[in-house]
Amino acid sequence: MRSSLLVILSLVIGGLIGYLLPSFNLSYIYVKYIEVGLLIIFNTILEIIHVSLKGSSVKSLVIVQFFLNLLISFFLIYIGDRLEIELYLAVTVAWVIKIITNLNFLGVGK
Repeated sequence: MRSSLLVILSLVIGGLIGYLLPSFNLSYIYVKYIEVGLLIIFNTILEIIHVSLKGSSVKSLVIVQFFLNLLISFFLIYIGDRLEIELYLAVTVAWVIKIITNLNFLGVGK
């Protein structure tokens, strides 16, 4: 329960910081990476909540998966940029499906 409250508090604080900071322009290339990175972060939060609810203590494995997921996803986006193929769309769809699956495991939408 405490970790879920900490996650929610962190999301609220992050949202406030993002809202209060002055807007700045990012290159289109960086926006792709940030988009996928935020999806991976949200997915990791859901996985940590899922692992906590199961009572398992392999949170370190979730953190390692987070960094591996970031590396693989960013690599695919980079390759897509070099080949001039919009691979970030496929990566985005894959992560949205994974997030929906994790929400289903948590019982959201039942």
